[in-house]
Amino acid sequence: MIRALLVSLLLIACGDDAARDAGSDAGTDAGTDAGTDAGSDAAPAELRALASAPPYADENETITLDARDSTGALTYAWDLGDGRQIDASPSPTAEASWPVPGRYSVVLTVTGPSGSRTDGVVVTVTAPRVHAPTQSGTIAALPGGRIVALSTDADLLTVIRQDDFSVVTRIETPDDPRTVTPWMRSDGLWLAVPCQRASTLLLVRDDDSSRVEIAMPRASRPYGALPVGDRLFVSLQGTGELAEISGDTLVARREALPDARGVALTPDGRIAVARWRSPNNEAEIAFLDPDGDAERVTLAFDPQESTDTESGGVPSYLDQVLFDPTG
Repeated sequence: MIRALLVSLLLIACGDDAARDAGSDAGTDAGTDAGTDAGSDAAPAELRALASAPPYADENETITLDARDSTGALTYAWDLGDGRQIDASPSPTAEASWPVPGRYSVVLTVTGPSGSRTDGVVVTVTAPRVHAPTQSGTIAALPGGRIVALSTDADLLTVIRQDDFSVVTRIETPDDPRTVTPWMRSDGLWLAVPCQRASTLLLVRDDDSSRVEIAMPRASRPYGALPVGDRLFVSLQGTGELAEISGDTLVARREALPDARGVALTPDGRIAVARWRSPNNEAEIAFLDPDGDAERVTLAFDPQESTDTESGGVPSYLDQVLFDPTG
């Protein structure tokens, strides 16, 4: 009797273990099968090609072509736009350079299980910069990520932050300001603002903490200002001269050309002065050495016929002149 009871209990215990083992196996199999099936049923990423690259590069400068924002791709290939290609590779980035200046249409081709896709970017390659352009205008960059903008109608300078365009300060000017030019002197940064109707050159700190007004010759109509070291040169449109400022004083006037307006520094250190309204036969620009000779050159006649968007003939209304950073 007792022996039979023990056998029954033993059989029941073994049955529970078997059930647990069966349940465990079932759970494992179910989980594995479910996970495998779910993974195999998931849709693959859509195949998309997204290319990026620096928009500008110097000749022979190595840049990175980047396709990491592409999706669903297995290989990446590049056409550099000059007949050269980078073969397909599993790497989404590649390095490239161009030996000749130009605008190159770079094409990315990505390949995946569903086929291939393309995307393109344009890289402009230029000769190395050898000249930092310096000229007068109505907008100028300041240290510390700031910009100064001139409102000729409101007689007002506005200094703003470049990152969020918030206003730092507003500075009133004399009547009819024409251009603004930063001038770094030994005593700090000043803004030079020729004011035509007032016949005045305003020198003002960029925070308006200090200002000086220098009287220009009567009816001289000062227009552009150009710093050259510790001196400032101002074009006088009314008299066709270039005025030289040292410190806070007008120290000299030199003949430039009639209707003198835009001024810029050339790569060889001379001062270029543009004639605003050209005579009938040719446009004129004067080149003056800060301490010496002057030379006058002409711009070529343009023989093309006038259209809705372009005008041939004699170049005129030369408001500003600027020299290419490559020299």
